[in-house]
Amino acid sequence: MALSPDSNVSPADVQKGLNKSCPEVVLTMDSGKADFILSANVDSRVIDGTVYEGRSGYALFNSSGDLVFSTKTRYSKNAIKDVCRFIETHPTRLGGQFKSGQLGSFQNRPTGVARNC
Repeated sequence: MALSPDSNVSPADVQKGLNKSCPEVVLTMDSGKADFILSANVDSRVIDGTVYEGRSGYALFNSSGDLVFSTKTRYSKNAIKDVCRFIETHPTRLGGQFKSGQLGSFQNRPTGVARNC
């Protein structure tokens, strides 16, 4: 998966969420290698010098640039969980698909190959 340049969530924060919810999914800077492009944005406000995180809006695009999934949640960790659930249940352009409920196990792909989304 590649992170869209319009995202205001850092790659480190996105990868942290991926490591917890779908550790087989890898962030890449090369969008040509990615099955999905993620636009991850969090609304935030500053009140009396304190930054407050608002709602998280995540949009997932396929490699053709089509919006295939979006979610808006109170917390970023829930948005990334939603994204992972979507990826888990949808085939990739490489022909692999996660088996339901078991990230990292692929149909039509050899065992032990990391998925580069």
